[in-house]
Amino acid sequence: MLEISIDAYAKINLALDVTGKRPDGYHNVRMVMQMIDLHDSVSIRAELSSEPQIVLAPGRADLPAGRGNLGYLAAEIFMKETGLAIKTVIEIEKRIPAAAGLAGGSTDAAAVLLGLNAIFKTGLSITDLMRIGVRIGADVPFCVMGNAAAGNLDPDGSSSSCALAEGIGDILTPLKPKDAKGPFPVLTELFLVLTKPPIDVPTAKVYQALDLRTIGKRPDTSELIDGLMENDLEKVTGNMINILENVTLKEYPIVMYTKNNLLDTKPIVALMSGSGPSIFGIFKEKSKAEDAWRIMAGSNAETYLVRTK
Repeated sequence: MLEISIDAYAKINLALDVTGKRPDGYHNVRMVMQMIDLHDSVSIRAELSSEPQIVLAPGRADLPAGRGNLGYLAAEIFMKETGLAIKTVIEIEKRIPAAAGLAGGSTDAAAVLLGLNAIFKTGLSITDLMRIGVRIGADVPFCVMGNAAAGNLDPDGSSSSCALAEGIGDILTPLKPKDAKGPFPVLTELFLVLTKPPIDVPTAKVYQALDLRTIGKRPDTSELIDGLMENDLEKVTGNMINILENVTLKEYPIVMYTKNNLLDTKPIVALMSGSGPSIFGIFKEKSKAEDAWRIMAGSNAETYLVRTK
């Protein structure tokens, strides 16, 4: 069997706006997604076989090992798309909290697509893999793009660890500094404290409860992007708004409690990622971030000190 190991990175939302509800029941979004250095490790062993088989070790006893796992589904869809009959063993070392608004399952699926593509040299582009990925979940295309950038798995350099996401999250515009040589300097200067209260928040339930008529303040996503390009932290943080907080903070008091506790540690800004329940705070000084991490870890076991990737 051929082998490959890929780090599968979590994402946060620097801003999340919902622009309308679609006839199919989904919502159109406009958001800026950014990868962080918290990651799972995905190891893949695979070979061509007349008896296709997927064996997946999910890394946690409470996570599914079959089609309920997005990594398993990614391998299944990869075979259908390529016509290859594959026997594969996938082992996931989980570090990203599950059901946390951090794309933990989606990034594992993206890593499986990237890994199988590299092993079998199918020639599928990052765009091809993103197209396949959207069939698995709305966050998978960005995770393909971000993991490809992080793991040097993108020969033509079209991937990015930061992107504007529109549509249902599948229409992606890579965001890169003007010199295109690395991540945004305004982000690399920062330290993030990420904390997940011990509950799960169903994404579908949050979107169903969202009443766009009652939304007050929305992010100016274009201005946030300008702030990234101009290295203007005030423009960035001033537009770090997630309108899904209007639902999650109200319906799940522990998430509001967690955000308030994190705000008490005096971050520049604190924000929920995705539909929650994870909250992250941004700090300029590492010492203050470390103090905040210690305080939040006293309440939530799944608390991390991270950087943007």
